[in-house]
Amino acid sequence: MIVQLPLPEHLNVEKVIDLIPSEIDVDGLTTFNLGRLYSENLNIIPATSLAILELLSHYEIETEDKNIVIAGRSRLVTSPLSKILSSKKYNGNVSVIHSKTSNPKEFISNADIFISAVGKSKIFDKSYFKEGSYVIDVGISVVDGKSYGDIDTSDLDNYLIGRAPYPGGIGPVTVSGLYSNLAKLIS
Repeated sequence: MIVQLPLPEHLNVEKVIDLIPSEIDVDGLTTFNLGRLYSENLNIIPATSLAILELLSHYEIETEDKNIVIAGRSRLVTSPLSKILSSKKYNGNVSVIHSKTSNPKEFISNADIFISAVGKSKIFDKSYFKEGSYVIDVGISVVDGKSYGDIDTSDLDNYLIGRAPYPGGIGPVTVSGLYSNLAKLIS
């Protein structure tokens, strides 16, 4: 079972998600399943986080002892991904920044891997990134009926080692993550 986010503002996201029995939570977002991540039980990983991990694995991007910065406060990406990437399996040096971080550029400019899950159109540009870093954009915002990611991609192609753009970057792999979780829950 899955709940399509975002929900209408009058609904409490956590309460609605927690109505899903954890044994059929294919997105891995119930409080129970998120709590399992703290015991390093990585059987059911939230689908977007799983997609990011798959991307890192596919392109053989090392996380051990790398500075990884995640922007945002989402239950969907930031919370589980920060825990997973700092776990013994991945050993990343993870920092989480958000709207109240006084010096986001300082954090991001030192990141080997930057993951943005803010949901504000093009708020990070080339001036934020360290040359030779990796940038993964999972933020989604709609401005004047058009969808945008968090990253302004102008002049980034020859500056970064790699980037996962929006649209078309993590989204399709997230769907694969849902099916992977479904297969695990069925077996």
